[in-house]
Amino acid sequence: MYFGWKPFNKNSIISLKKIHIHIMDGYDIPKVDLIGKTDSYVRIKLNDREFHEKTKVVDNSLNPVWNETIILYSLCQKPYIQIELKGKSTIKDQLIGTANIELDDITSTKSKEITENLIPAKGMKKGGKIHLYIQIN
Repeated sequence: MYFGWKPFNKNSIISLKKIHIHIMDGYDIPKVDLIGKTDSYVRIKLNDREFHEKTKVVDNSLNPVWNETIILYSLCQKPYIQIELKGKSTIKDQLIGTANIELDDITSTKSKEITENLIPAKGMKKGGKIHLYIQIN
């Protein structure tokens, strides 16, 4: 007898992934402020979505320490994150560097510590480096 639904296939289930991104610190951040050093923060987007999370701004540092955890949720089987390092400004925040990190090699039994060299934004000579710890449950 057939009731209009297919038999249950456990391989077709998409599970919700909880992604912990611990943004530890940055270094080799270029100076973008006219006076002082850079007032920087990190913005994280998941799978190219408009929604994003960001860290607090660390004022006047070329080696900022954020020590913050951002938690994101994804139904995507091969999630990735977009990282943007930005300099805070009173007029308009300035993009310093970017990176995309694919998360498909990180499983619930494995976490990953990453130091990512950021691609410099247009007009920047260097993008800086970000130190992250990522875990997926």
